[in-house]
Amino acid sequence: MAIIILEEVIAAQNSQTTKNVILVVMDGLRWQEVFNGADSAMINNKTYVSNKIKYTKKYWDNDLNLRRSKLLPFLWTTKKRKWSNIWKQSKKLLC
Repeated sequence: MAIIILEEVIAAQNSQTTKNVILVVMDGLRWQEVFNGADSAMINNKTYVSNKIKYTKKYWDNDLNLRRSKLLPFLWTTKKRKWSNIWKQSKKLLC
């Protein structure tokens, strides 16, 4: 979420029309889930998930694009182009 806000701040600085900034920070949001969607190790872990079938249907797909869209639909529908570019860059750094 902070990245989205920063994108908007940078755009606003270029146009010089916005004077207020709202920063939204999400504690506990893992970048792995933002870019890779639901974690199969979490879904299959009985300690964290009591109804594996329900959450597999709701959040899992073998296709990466569908999987991350199921978990965080706003990020991957509204901001898809910008997030896709950030994801490609992060993948290069991690490999």
